[in-house]
Amino acid sequence: MITSRSKHIIILSFLVAILFATMNCNKSNPVANNYASGEIIPLKVGNTWVWQISNYDTSGAISSTTFDSVWVSQDTIVDGQKFFLLWEQYKQSDGTISQLASSFFARNSSSGFSRRDGSQETVIYNYPYKNGDSTVIGSNVSITLTSGTTYICIVYQTPAGSYFANGRLQTLFEKSYICPNIGIVKKEIANSIWVLTRSILY
Repeated sequence: MITSRSKHIIILSFLVAILFATMNCNKSNPVANNYASGEIIPLKVGNTWVWQISNYDTSGAISSTTFDSVWVSQDTIVDGQKFFLLWEQYKQSDGTISQLASSFFARNSSSGFSRRDGSQETVIYNYPYKNGDSTVIGSNVSITLTSGTTYICIVYQTPAGSYFANGRLQTLFEKSYICPNIGIVKKEIANSIWVLTRSILY
């Protein structure tokens, strides 16, 4: 005979089993999709991103690997607007570590993520972006990194300098995979000789 207490135990056990099954499902296939957020790259003092930077040669083999950490070190008010200063730390393959402060301040505005150099402020990633935005080459793009985490991203392509090839000046383009409210999860820069990728670790 099943008593009232036994029924409660059975129901509780069933609910716990469902909870663990759900947790295991989410862990095996985590997806970060935060399009509802008003910030494409969250800026708050203490926020930190760690990336692995890999250089590939023309055969597709990794020629070098370094690690890069970026964190928001402080905020400040400029012309009545709050901006944030970012610090960066590189760890070379030989263990050498170097730190530097960015030369610009960044903020999230109604137009998107922008940075300010001196008195000039430039929007780097329009967000929310509009149809026809020439810098956006993909949206709702699913990308799974070596960590096993899958991110749903907006893909931006922006100029990243220039180089000479075949006697001509070529423009380098940087492809950034950005998950809103998470930040940049992967970057790719390539020319005819090498490919550089920056993938977020955590």
